[in-house]
Amino acid sequence: MTRFRRLKRSLWAWKIRTMSRRFPSRIRHHVRNMTAAIAAGPSRRRTALPLERIKHLHIILSLKCNQRCRMCYQADFHRDLDPEICRRKLLPVYPHLEEIILQGGEPTAIAGTRPFMDFVLGINSRVRFSLMTNGMLFDRGWAELFCRHGRLVNFSLNAAGPETYARVSRTKHWPRIVDNLETLVGLRGPDSTPEIAISFVILEENIGELGAFIELGRRIGVDRVRFFFDPHLLPEDGDAVRKALDGAAAVRLAAGSLRVEGLERFEAVYFRKPADAPTCSSPFDTLFVDAGGETGLCCQMTRLIGDLRFSAVEKIWNGAPAARIRRAFRKGDYRYCGYYCRPLP
Repeated sequence: MTRFRRLKRSLWAWKIRTMSRRFPSRIRHHVRNMTAAIAAGPSRRRTALPLERIKHLHIILSLKCNQRCRMCYQADFHRDLDPEICRRKLLPVYPHLEEIILQGGEPTAIAGTRPFMDFVLGINSRVRFSLMTNGMLFDRGWAELFCRHGRLVNFSLNAAGPETYARVSRTKHWPRIVDNLETLVGLRGPDSTPEIAISFVILEENIGELGAFIELGRRIGVDRVRFFFDPHLLPEDGDAVRKALDGAAAVRLAAGSLRVEGLERFEAVYFRKPADAPTCSSPFDTLFVDAGGETGLCCQMTRLIGDLRFSAVEKIWNGAPAARIRRAFRKGDYRYCGYYCRPLP
């Protein structure tokens, strides 16, 4: 470092210390931090990621829902995402997206879902939509729309038959929902678009139906069967869980090429077995926006990175919280990841 640069740095530090005497005491610690930073020299710079790197937008347009499922974590069913965020704040992100994941609440019960899809398609006609739905309102019109513009449709069934479904979802619309699912499967073209999945949150009430749920997916003709769980709502009977997993494994073998996901993770958590973190690129190509405008790099992460009500998306995407998560992720530190994704010792 040249003598001139050392002198310049010293002068700046002296100037800030002098000015700090005029500042209120409540902000003098900020001045001291600035002085220390200048004296320490240039810090490690964050590498900015362009907004073009965002390929997946996971967005909750509203918390409105037409069901009150037993395992639902929502305490508020009325909040809507500010339309200004969709129309203006996220505008720089839309042209480069490959996928938009729509979640609620229940997206098909939200009045703004279709207008939002039309708005984004007017900007980027190549974008494809993925949907998490309970299937109650997913009629032929929705099926045709997603056959044109969909990537994935996930029906959250959480049961393999009407009795268990009524206990878990607290509704009695099983025949209607299965009919909607079969309509979607029948409307797909030769390119098998969109991909169709059914999902199941493992609970005390439905633990005995793991194998039957896989068989249901095979019979209807879906592409994926997905299992999830809430660590606070795990079944208590370990013997019943072991028996259900063994039965599901046998059905899975007979199901052939049907993709079954999540049972290994559930087994590792329930029986405290080691498990590695799954391969993931979310911190570098995904933006999550909740119904309040708060943002993250994944819906499962425990830390948010900003709020679109008060900050521009460019600033949030390359802000300090996002950079901290990415830096940890690169080092194999998954402390910010959710329960489904952390390595298990």
